[in-house]
Amino acid sequence: MAIWYVYEKATGRFAGSGTPYIDTETHGSTDVPVPPEPLQTQYAWFFNQQTQTWEWRPVVEVDE
Repeated sequence: MAIWYVYEKATGRFAGSGTPYIDTETHGSTDVPVPPEPLQTQYAWFFNQQTQTWEWRPVVEVDE
């Protein structure tokens, strides 16, 4: 059984992992595993659909 890594299509932000494949209007899945988490807590994993790789990017908080 494959593990799928889910990301938000609009942002590429990592949304979780599991066994069902997901391909909706808002979320996509990849079988490319997320690398181990670095120590910096202000960063999050984002999936780059063009390069098919995970990138460690800073998280920007937006007040609404």
